[in-house]
Amino acid sequence: MFSEARDKINNVLERYISFEHPWDYVAHFVVSFLLVFGIFFVLKKFLHKTSALFLSILATFFLGFTKEIWLDKVKEGFSGIDMTANILGIYLAYLVVKKNFKG
Repeated sequence: MFSEARDKINNVLERYISFEHPWDYVAHFVVSFLLVFGIFFVLKKFLHKTSALFLSILATFFLGFTKEIWLDKVKEGFSGIDMTANILGIYLAYLVVKKNFKG
């Protein structure tokens, strides 16, 4: 009974939380950070800073989540750690924008 539960937990951990490609997580972090910044800088010319930041965060999260859903259907599966790296990159960009861009 316990070995079956342990095997199920190990299968979930191996599928969703794998540290096989650490540079991939760095790439997710950096790309998410840069996407928020890039989209924000384009949108802030047309919208208020708060709206531009919100939309850039939303768009970046949606792109990362959509990519993971696509990978789940096509290739190796959804990666929770990739999404965590995406969210951390988005959060850092949020903090930098909030601190450095007034108005």
